[in-house]
Amino acid sequence: MSVATLPRDPVPLDALPFELQPFGGAAKRSAPGLATLALQGEIWLRRSNSGALLNLSMALQGLLPAPAPWLPPPAPSPGRRDGLWQHTCFELFLAPLGGAAYWELNLAPSGDWAVYRFDGYRSGQTSPCLEPPPFQLTRRPAGLRLDLRWPLPTELAAVPALRVGITTVLELTDGSLSYWALQHPGPEPDFHRCDSFSLRL
Repeated sequence: MSVATLPRDPVPLDALPFELQPFGGAAKRSAPGLATLALQGEIWLRRSNSGALLNLSMALQGLLPAPAPWLPPPAPSPGRRDGLWQHTCFELFLAPLGGAAYWELNLAPSGDWAVYRFDGYRSGQTSPCLEPPPFQLTRRPAGLRLDLRWPLPTELAAVPALRVGITTVLELTDGSLSYWALQHPGPEPDFHRCDSFSLRL
């Protein structure tokens, strides 16, 4: 299933590798049987006179536990949808370095998507009018792969440096949610905290 057919470009040497961690750490991994799962990938940015292209490749892989992460079937007509984070969802947060505003991108296994802009921490939310972000989700026997090639909105493309947060919500078949991020600096899983935007582009 894909929203757009994307080329599998070689990962450049300057790409930033990352691995997401579940909220709760090792204890959370072992309790629901998530110890064999891995969420890993690379992210990089290419700037040109016409703008900036963000590239993200990420894979959910490993022996899926029982109950396994719930992956909805591909939507007949994928589109913009709110509330994707209530189920299995890949998320990306981008913020200009030194600024309070940030953007949130949600990508669901169904092919549905959403983009939001915030003036500050969970405040001033808007849904900018944008074209669907070009992404591809490939289902595998033991996981799921995401490839994104997103021409950044002008506001983000114009700044010299970005703070990046990469997160995932996994819904298990019993309805429970597992929250994965680069890091979890607070006492609760909170993907909107700017101190969790730990990568720099």
